[in-house]
Amino acid sequence: MLEEKPIKQNTVLVETDKNITLIGINRPRQRNAIDGQTTAKLCEAFSAFEADDASPVAVLCGIAGSFCSGFDILEMANEDESTVSVEILMIPEGSLGPTRRQLGKPVVCGINGYCVANGLELALMCDSRVMEDSAVLGFLIVALEFL
Repeated sequence: MLEEKPIKQNTVLVETDKNITLIGINRPRQRNAIDGQTTAKLCEAFSAFEADDASPVAVLCGIAGSFCSGFDILEMANEDESTVSVEILMIPEGSLGPTRRQLGKPVVCGINGYCVANGLELALMCDSRVMEDSAVLGFLIVALEFL
């Protein structure tokens, strides 16, 4: 029996509309949770945006119904060596891309659907936020009882 290989998808879409850079998180089945591959692609997208003198502003958004549901914790649980795991949490830019880096140009965040957990951190990295009426923002915390 043949083993199925995971399909690599383009987890970050980048377009330019006139002189505006559009950066979209594209993992709709995971409500745009950020994994290691997406972190690297977000860092690349923002580096390219900063280096592009023709683009004075970027818009960051989520594709297909959610902005970002945070870091993909299922990736950390996966012991498959082909994926980036806990090391991604320690990169200087931040586990969600450039959240620890000071960007030199303004970024507008377009929030739709879920913007929770570290996804909210990503939204707060931006200079301004525009959101749909139905957007859900916050940190989802599970209370644990200690005996």
